[in-house]
Amino acid sequence: MTTLMLWMDRLPETKHSKEHVMNKIAKFVKDESGVTAIEYGLIAAATGLALAAVMPTIKANLTSTFTAVSNNLQ
Repeated sequence: MTTLMLWMDRLPETKHSKEHVMNKIAKFVKDESGVTAIEYGLIAAATGLALAAVMPTIKANLTSTFTAVSNNLQ
């Protein structure tokens, strides 16, 4: 017997107790809203990592561009 079944056997014998627990578990398993939040979190993390990887290159290119513009203005 699983731990859940042993736990449910200890519930008081009321009209809805075991059904209520099983309905809650079924609802939790079917709920996909948490999955969507995790997916958005993974997308945000991947975007952040990509930006962190690209920023040094962008900084170097911008620095050289603005240095060239500054030198041409003098």
